[in-house]
Parts: sequence; structure tokens; C-alpha cells
Amino acid sequence: MFFLENWDKGFFKKLIRFYQPSQHEFIDIAWKPENFIYAKIGYALISFLLKNSRGFKLLSESNAENYFVVNKSFVAELQYLIENDLKHLKTYRKQFNESLVNESDLNVSLAVEEKVLCNFESFNNTMLREYFSWIGLFTNTKKGVELLTEHKIFILLKKYISKTGFRDHILRVILLCANYTVNSAPRDLLG
Repeated sequence: MFFLENWDKGFFKKLIRFYQPSQHEFIDIAWKPENFIYAKIGYALISFLLKNSRGFKLLSESNAENYFVVNKSFVAELQYLIENDLKHLKTYRKQFNESLVNESDLNVSLAVEEKVLCNFESFNNTMLREYFSWIGLFTNTKKGVELLTEHKIFILLKKYISKTGFRDHILRVILLCANYTVNSAPRDLLG
């Protein structure tokens, strides 16, 4: 009853919108104990939505109510977040390698790393890290794994694996939170 009453009022749409990375509401909150309640609510929300068809639809489809604004689904926003980080990471690696040859360029390289959303400092100091742990929630169900696969999340995450370790902080969270019993896609990250 609670679910249906609040669904019709748009409660879950409003709540998931708060957690979408593009809104810069949840993602920018400091990662500290007094704010962990936001992460717990987000975890519970996603767990709840993954368990029923209407909720799954909310996570997998755009909930745009405005035809003038391009709005993505929650999972599409996760995909965009990772793709954008990989693009900036590629630029950072290139500039970092060039700075090793020319020491004067090291400051330029470090400036690029600070602008990259998923850099070590941002990851450890904001709720950004929770998005990567929530990917693990999707791996608890076959439909969730299929949705992540459809959005190429596992392929993108595999690109984080490198000898340089630039994104090991992200991989550690995902490896700890993923369920390896439902499907082989999460297992591919291990191999």
C-alpha cells in the first residue's frame, strides 16, 4: 500500500532524482559520518527499486518530465560518469607521461588530475564513492547484471584495470561490493 500511494505521488521519482549524479546533490555531499544517512537511504532505495518491476523501470529508463531537457536513466548516468572519467583519465595519463620527460610540465599534469571527477581525493571525500558500491547492488539480480551489461558498465570498469593503479581506489570498492554468484559478468573483473 505504501509503495502504490507514494508511487502515484511521484515520491520515488523525486528521490531517485536527488541521487542522480547529474543533479550534483548527493554526489557533492561530504563523505563523513553525519552524512552517511544519505548513503544508507540511497542504498535502501536502490535495493527496493531493484526488487519490483516499476522500480526497475525507474532505474533503467529516463524519468524525464520535460521535453526540453535531456534526461538519462540512473544507470545511463552511471555509464556517463564512468565514460567521462575514462576520457579525462586518458588525457591525464598522456600528460603525466609527457611530464615525466619534461619535469616542468608536472604541475599541468597534476592540475588535470584534480579536474577529473573520480580522482582519489574526490572519491574519498564525497559521496561519489557510493555510486561504485551501488553497482554491487545491481549485481545481486540477473536483471540488474543485464542492465549493467546493456550499459557497458563492466566493459568500462575493466578499462580501469592497469599497472599504474590510477583507479585502484574505485576497483577496490567494486570488488568488495559485487556479487559474483549471480552472473559471470562481475567475475570477468577478477580475471
